[in-house]
Amino acid sequence: MCMTNEELTAVVAKVARAYGYNDVHAEFQAFKEFRIRWSRTYTWISMEVSDYLNTAPVKVLDSLLDTLFQKIKG
Repeated sequence: MCMTNEELTAVVAKVARAYGYNDVHAEFQAFKEFRIRWSRTYTWISMEVSDYLNTAPVKVLDSLLDTLFQKIKG
């Protein structure tokens, strides 16, 4: 079953709150390759996530996003 953009935003928001982002937007995009693109400030983040992940388990997304936020935070 495919995850919706709203469900993706909820998953991203849950992880993002731990890193200080209160305003979160996320959506799936049909990229040719696997990628996650983001724009951010200190309080908000917007992500475009490869649609290859729209059937991934939430656990996988949580782990991937946590790793990504650690890298963003430095």
